[in-house]
Amino acid sequence: MSPQPGQYVTLHLANVPATAYTSLDPAQPLIVSGILAHEQKTSVLHFTVSRHASYTEPVRAKDELTFVCGFRQLLARPIFSEYSPNADKHKAERFLHQKRTSVATIYGPIMFPPQPVLLFRGSSFVGSGSLHQVNPNRVVLKRITLTGCPFKVHKRTTVVREMFYDPGTSQPGRGAALGVQRSSEWLAHARDSRWCRRHQVL
Repeated sequence: MSPQPGQYVTLHLANVPATAYTSLDPAQPLIVSGILAHEQKTSVLHFTVSRHASYTEPVRAKDELTFVCGFRQLLARPIFSEYSPNADKHKAERFLHQKRTSVATIYGPIMFPPQPVLLFRGSSFVGSGSLHQVNPNRVVLKRITLTGCPFKVHKRTTVVREMFYDPGTSQPGRGAALGVQRSSEWLAHARDSRWCRRHQVL
């Protein structure tokens, strides 16, 4: 029989070391809570968050923030993306903007929506929100710009060199699908490497 609201219960804790009892502060409450099924597992959490107007410092993606979700405090480096419920792909954002709802994505223990969340940086209150969904398959896209020099020009394909010198933009062994917009000047100088370097042709 489960206890009803307003009733007093007695809890017996087993295998608790004596040092844990002596370190308790009688002036502070001891919080006891339970978790639902699967809440001990870890997944990808997506929170809809908004910045508070009182916090004026910039909040970059992957900055260390504290997520306070009920009795849990999660120290994480979230990535931000646009909040578009009807889309299947979501554009990444570099900052958490004012007066705009964004989605903060972290790894953490599974929770159930709509779990409220508070964001802190150190002791400063950053913003608030709620759990949007737990979904490891949500696609977050990051837009990058690649520059290079055309080497061979065919009817529908182009071989472009000197594109993947930056290790942050590519991985060895993976190709990239590019959309090329050709002009008459571009085609006339496509094989001139000095012209390509001077104009930073994509």
